Amino acid sequence: MAGPALQAWGLGAALRSRAALRPLGLLVPPCRGVAGPGPGEEALEENPFYGKYRHKIQELRRSSPDVFESRMEKRNEVKKQPLGYSKQGEFIKCMEEKAEGLGTKTSKGGFTKDKTLDSILNVEMVKEKSAEEIKQIWSQYFSAKDTVYAVIPAEKFDLIWKRAQKCPSFLYALPRKEGYEFFVGQWSGTELHFTSLINIQSKGESAPSNLILYHYPELQKEKGIVLMTAEMDPKFLVVHEAQCLANQVQLFYATDRSQTYELVETFNHSKSIKCSEGIWGWKAAVPGDEKPPPLKTPPLQVFNKDKTFRPRKKFEPGTQRFELYKKAQASLKSGLDLKAVVQLPPGESINDWIAVHVVDFFNRINLIYGTMSEYCTEKSCPIMSGGLKYEYRWQDDSKYKKPTKLSAPQYMCMLMDWIEMLINNEDIFPTRIGIPFPKQFQQVCTKILTRLFRVFVHVYIHHFDSIINMGAEAHVNTCYKHFYYFIKEFSLVDHRELEPLKEMTERICH
Repeated sequence: MAGPALQAWGLGAALRSRAALRPLGLLVPPCRGVAGPGPGEEALEENPFYGKYRHKIQELRRSSPDVFESRMEKRNEVKKQPLGYSKQGEFIKCMEEKAEGLGTKTSKGGFTKDKTLDSILNVEMVKEKSAEEIKQIWSQYFSAKDTVYAVIPAEKFDLIWKRAQKCPSFLYALPRKEGYEFFVGQWSGTELHFTSLINIQSKGESAPSNLILYHYPELQKEKGIVLMTAEMDPKFLVVHEAQCLANQVQLFYATDRSQTYELVETFNHSKSIKCSEGIWGWKAAVPGDEKPPPLKTPPLQVFNKDKTFRPRKKFEPGTQRFELYKKAQASLKSGLDLKAVVQLPPGESINDWIAVHVVDFFNRINLIYGTMSEYCTEKSCPIMSGGLKYEYRWQDDSKYKKPTKLSAPQYMCMLMDWIEMLINNEDIFPTRIGIPFPKQFQQVCTKILTRLFRVFVHVYIHHFDSIINMGAEAHVNTCYKHFYYFIKEFSLVDHRELEPLKEMTERICH
């Protein structure tokens, strides 16, 4: 059921419970469904309207017997059609068959490549119908699909399109169970691609789309409408979430309120926006009275490359480690339980599996700290600690041969340098085929993971407000749970090290 803001467009989300298509009955012949004994004029006499048109029927039979016989044959064909048949129903069926035949050409990301309006319906045929009939056909066709769709008034789309040319991207807030997830919407022609912010921050330009809204202006001038439908990655979004994002497009790009559209302009011209403003945009886009939590952060620099604390360590394509990494990522994105995701795949080397995850956790925790490092300063965190009870000192057997008290930023810098040096060391993390792992490999990994756990301790205890203000709570929690289940699965971190976050862990890691 579409929300109130969507109904202005005829925008709706279709659910599978709305099963088979039902004929609209807009083109049903007047005499359909009236049973007759068979062909011939005798059958006509049984029609209750025969008396009214008797004179015209007899006149037609006398003046044009061929035309009369032709119409009687067509009438008999109509009577043989099953109950509920209509030309409208046949038209919709034709649309569905054509879509199934032409719409199966998908791109690498699972989305349809070159998804044209002709791949969904016969544009020339539909031009014979009114805008209202097309709207009903479009809505009825997609009512049996798990997707979002709309019929947008031409003048409304004109406004959206002009603004999209000037401001092609924007940040949208999507409410999740554990917080808000942010998606970047990017226009590419008449397609609007949505990608989660965390994917953009971690993968850059290679981040895949999670949702695409397709807009079709072919009927805009002649019928005064623009048709829209969508495709989404079900591993990331469900229909009502996609609907929420689509709804926000109308809110921000089709608004009459200059203050609302100014957010879009600010984002495009300065690449910055307050996450709180994005969340209030979501509030205005969906029904309900619940207010999102108050946020106080300064503008979040979404595309600031300096947010990544250290360059990402990557696996070489074609290597066994790369294939293991892809397998781990596929399992993680499939929606499987995280406890199952961390388990060693049958037939794989445990050291390879640990190596892949150590590098991956280094990249992800590096990103988490880099994103909020501006809040962790020498002044705010003069000691690397986890509350009043836990203090962490640095020792590396090089510059600091004894445990040394450092500020949190200094500790983090030393830690990331140290880990980067280890994972780039071929003697410890071999990448060439046939080179064995050293005997002390798992001991080294235990030390790395133990120290990475301390990053979680410091971030959660000292900077949790900043995490919430940035809308990153759900991402950090998911990363922590993945990390926790992995170290527990292979007993890689001493249980005493886990004490600072014990209470929180019991709450979120069931």
